[in-house]
Amino acid sequence: EGQITVKSSSPLPEPTAKPEIEPTAEPTAEPTAGPTEEPAIEPTKEPTVVPTVEPTEGPTTEPTAEPTAEPAVEPTAEPTQVTEELVAAFTALPMTGTPPLTVEFKDHSIGSPKKWRWDFGDGTLSTIQNPTHVYGGIGRYTVTLEVMKGNLSSIERRSEIIRVVGDYPTGPSGYAMVTSKPSGAEVKMGDVYLGTTPATLIVPAGSHSLSFSKEGYLNKTVNVTIRPNELKLIPQVMLKAVS
Repeated sequence: EGQITVKSSSPLPEPTAKPEIEPTAEPTAEPTAGPTEEPAIEPTKEPTVVPTVEPTEGPTTEPTAEPTAEPAVEPTAEPTQVTEELVAAFTALPMTGTPPLTVEFKDHSIGSPKKWRWDFGDGTLSTIQNPTHVYGGIGRYTVTLEVMKGNLSSIERRSEIIRVVGDYPTGPSGYAMVTSKPSGAEVKMGDVYLGTTPATLIVPAGSHSLSFSKEGYLNKTVNVTIRPNELKLIPQVMLKAVS
């Protein structure tokens, strides 16, 4: 009977130890350590550092310096230069004399003009700053000076500033504007000297013969009829050179 008792107790401890140790250690350690450490460290550092540094420095420095310096300098300098005054002014010497009368014109305009346009009142123009002009006919001449600089311009008109005197015809008279090619021809009515082309001549009312003469050219005669107070433009007289 003693032998039967020992054999029954030995096989019982073997199946009890194996199932308790192996399944408990493996599933508990692995899933707990892995997911807890990795997501907590990485997402917290990256989004906090990057957006805080970059957007603060960029927009604050650039727009503040540029618009303040540029518009303050440019609009202040330009309107000051445009307001410079341009005023036409001139003198003429002599202003009275007998034909042919040589007159010197001098520009005294304010504002440093760059271009000049003279109208001497006898159909002659000039673009020189200080021209000299010869009046060949008896009469009173209005002189106009226009000066220009960029988009600015100014005009001075002096009425009857030049007076070429002589033996004025008595009674009703008119005016004859005469030109010739070449210019500088003397114009006479009979023996009376009237002036040198180009000129605006005072001619007694009625029908007359005007003779044109210039050294080196053949004389030419033109018949005109002048009514009282009439201003007649005579076609340009063409002089033929002596062969």
